Amino acid sequence: MNHKLNLKKQLVCIYTNNFFSGLRITDAVWVALLAARGFSLWEIGVAESVFHMVSLTFEVPSGMAADLLGRRKTLVSGGVCMVLSNLLMAFAPDLFFICLAMALSALANQQQNRQKNENKIKALVITHGHEDHIGGISFLLQNINVPVIYTPNIAGKLIKNKLSERNVPCPKMVTVNEELNIKTKYFNIEFFRTTHSIPDSHGVVIHTPDGTIVMTGDFKFDMTPIGPMSNLHKMAKIGEKGVSVLMSDSTNALVPGVSLS
Repeated sequence: MNHKLNLKKQLVCIYTNNFFSGLRITDAVWVALLAARGFSLWEIGVAESVFHMVSLTFEVPSGMAADLLGRRKTLVSGGVCMVLSNLLMAFAPDLFFICLAMALSALANQQQNRQKNENKIKALVITHGHEDHIGGISFLLQNINVPVIYTPNIAGKLIKNKLSERNVPCPKMVTVNEELNIKTKYFNIEFFRTTHSIPDSHGVVIHTPDGTIVMTGDFKFDMTPIGPMSNLHKMAKIGEKGVSVLMSDSTNALVPGVSLS
């Protein structure tokens, strides 16, 4: 029942966002509108500069605000800012109010951009359970709908605890292992075992039509590990087939010597 209620709330948020987005004055239109109202090119340039400065300044604070407000309130506040921006843009008597309208438009964009491509998000893939990799998931799920989380067993249990502490609904979870192969329309994902300071760690291999992408996660090469050893043979096979992009952990890469067990 909770899942059905959550789905209804998600749909309301999506339609609300689409409604307010449809009322937005796009870039080409507002430039033509201001020019038609007699504003000079330098005044339009000033307004455009205000938009970019506000976007840059509030990029991080807007994300923090979204975490505090939650998904629905963020969408509504972004929609309100957009409507106010449009009204000011259409009826503002001078450059000051035009700049204020651009500032409100920038704030609305910052608040709503994270939801624009949400329907494209199909899953969240986790490599291991350290706090710097899973600590933000409870905040993410309050703002973005993630249908499924692919995660190692230990990391999955830690994630469930964190979600429970914040009363955040837990999406479907699929346990990751080396045998798992995720097949999608455009690419396939597989995993390889790594050694790290937390057990049950994995690297990720994404096979695409344009090449193979490898994300190592955090890892070390340890010949006497506590727990399972990295699957060096699988890593070698992946390398033999060719890797187009390697996104690798580089902690202590420039420090001579080897990591301790």
